[in-house]
Amino acid sequence: MPYKNKIDKKIYTRKHYLKNKPVYDRASRSYLTKKIINNYLEAAQYLGGKCAKCGYNKNPFLLCYHHKNNKKNNISYLIRQKKLSFGNKELMKELDKCILLCQMCHQLEHSYMAQGYVENKNPDKILEFTLNKYNSRKRL
Repeated sequence: MPYKNKIDKKIYTRKHYLKNKPVYDRASRSYLTKKIINNYLEAAQYLGGKCAKCGYNKNPFLLCYHHKNNKKNNISYLIRQKKLSFGNKELMKELDKCILLCQMCHQLEHSYMAQGYVENKNPDKILEFTLNKYNSRKRL
């Protein structure tokens, strides 16, 4: 309904907002942010909640999703989709292809892949190398 008087329009708009506030709140950024954070935490818990190599679990937001093989979708993109809840088939399918790594182990994993160590790597030696590398950087 068009209003010629700006004050009447303002009053109507305010009444409409107050009447429909829950609808507006659900669509607001804070609601979506909470949903994204919950999806992210649930996805991390689904994969064990800690780094698969070194066991880091202090801050779940510092953990990365590493695809073991073929990657169809980006996990972060799937988690951030507005309509997507944690139990979604597409998200679960991608999570099953992943392992949870801390940022340090994730970077080392990609450096091994770049150097061609993927086929013949020994997990014990890689973990030992990772921990030695991490401890040497802590001293600097």
